[in-house]
Amino acid sequence: MARRCALLAAGRHVSEVVHFGHQQVFSTATTYTCLLFCSRAANPTVRVARVDDLAAWQATGQATTGEIESNTLSGAEWNFAIGQGSALFEKLAQMPVKLGDVAERIFQGIIPGADKVYTVKLLSSEEGSTMLFPEL
Repeated sequence: MARRCALLAAGRHVSEVVHFGHQQVFSTATTYTCLLFCSRAANPTVRVARVDDLAAWQATGQATTGEIESNTLSGAEWNFAIGQGSALFEKLAQMPVKLGDVAERIFQGIIPGADKVYTVKLLSSEEGSTMLFPEL
């Protein structure tokens, strides 16, 4: 993925990103979804839209929008700061010392699918009783 991001960033091919954050776009899958629009021509800026309310976006196109300079994209992780709080986010991103640099014990939590011990299979389900089995 990083290689594709680097290729798109180097050519400034990204023209627009619609990011849905934690909004679940697909009813049958839990994913973090974005729409990525690209062009052959280089773009000086990238239009970014953050969807905070999926139903409102579907009905009216309502989203928080902004533009970022194309040269801020790279092969590294893309984080877009737009809307209220974006100035603070940008300031924090520029700080040389991060929380992970000074805290010894930070726990991300369970990453679904990353560890098979947390993946379970439904064996049976009856009224008031469910039997699960770990998929190891």
